[in-house]
Amino acid sequence: AISPASVTVKLNDGNECTLPVSGDCKIGDEVSVGVRPADFHSGGNIKVIPDVVERLGNETVVYANTLSGEPVCIVTGGMVTMAGGKEIAGGFEGHNAHLFRADGSAFERNVNLNELELTA
Repeated sequence: AISPASVTVKLNDGNECTLPVSGDCKIGDEVSVGVRPADFHSGGNIKVIPDVVERLGNETVVYANTLSGEPVCIVTGGMVTMAGGKEIAGGFEGHNAHLFRADGSAFERNVNLNELELTA
């Protein structure tokens, strides 16, 4: 779905995500979703299989792939329990994601930081 204030995309694994970006596109346009590693969290509905789990003390960096083969990098707390080769569930909030056109340019984001619940 496309509106002036958001775009809903279907991810390769079948999940859908609504991103608060300007809807200056049309259904069928090729787009890519980008999520910063620290914004990908455990407990969502995207299944990933870690290849490498790198424990760095205060944080853990996980290099994984979704079940559809998309690469994912996750940065999480240092004491997280996970192992390479064992499926985990993760996800992200739409307001933390970025949407890119096929040419690599980013859609303008429509995020009001005053409305977000920010934590320090």
